[in-house]
Amino acid sequence: MQLDAEKPLSSLSSLSFFSPRKPFAFPFTLLELLVVLSILLILGALLLPVLSKGRQVARSCSCLSIMREYAFATCLYADDFADCYPDIRTYLLQESGFSSYIASSLPLRCPGDGETLRRNRLGLCNNQLISIGGTSNLSDSAGNVTGGKGAFLQKRTSAVNAFPSRRCQWTDYQDTNSRNSISGAALSIGKGAGNWTDTLREYVFRHPNGTANGAFADGHAAPIRCLAPLEPTGHDLLPGAKWLFPGNMTYPYGPRQLGGPGTTATITNATDSPSVQYR
Repeated sequence: MQLDAEKPLSSLSSLSFFSPRKPFAFPFTLLELLVVLSILLILGALLLPVLSKGRQVARSCSCLSIMREYAFATCLYADDFADCYPDIRTYLLQESGFSSYIASSLPLRCPGDGETLRRNRLGLCNNQLISIGGTSNLSDSAGNVTGGKGAFLQKRTSAVNAFPSRRCQWTDYQDTNSRNSISGAALSIGKGAGNWTDTLREYVFRHPNGTANGAFADGHAAPIRCLAPLEPTGHDLLPGAKWLFPGNMTYPYGPRQLGGPGTTATITNATDSPSVQYR
């Protein structure tokens, strides 16, 4: 900008860049800011539990998808091995052939096992960390280790599998005894003298609403809800709570005939456990 030399300097004050700066007016009062911040904090407190539950549901859905893979792979395995189910002691070994029936690498852990990890209850099977385990509805080459019955072969045509939609073969798992060498194999809940027990042992209901995901002998996967009182994370029963048994049935084996596994006895007591609800 070119200045006129003949104009006095006093006239330069009329130019905009020489005008005195106006004081800055803050657009909000302190009270208004505090109100906005309070509203944001309240909304955050309301949304965080919803978001947390959403993550839990997403992890549960992922786990259920893994269980479907296990159920489908078990059915395919039985098709190719004369109706025999895989050996729960060796299914992780490549030579067992079980992993070849799953499209991706064999998933060994539930996506929602964070609390299980924090409690140091992940299992160790064939030198691999696991939080998905198999039940005694699968073959067990070392059955004498978990009940003194000796090794037995589970077949799809066995009398004990007359109700395949109730025969859970794979489910959520925790290692409460740090047995490591056989954890994840032939999960069971032992019955006490009074037809009840006060421990979940290897079973865990870590998913929303006190559920565990299970893969069943008919090839489907579904949640299994625990009806016994649980502590909030689903890893243990509440103090004083009892897991009830009907006669000769142990969760989550499903309805079992009176003759016991491996027999051809007629099924006369197909009763679901009062401690669980199948979906």
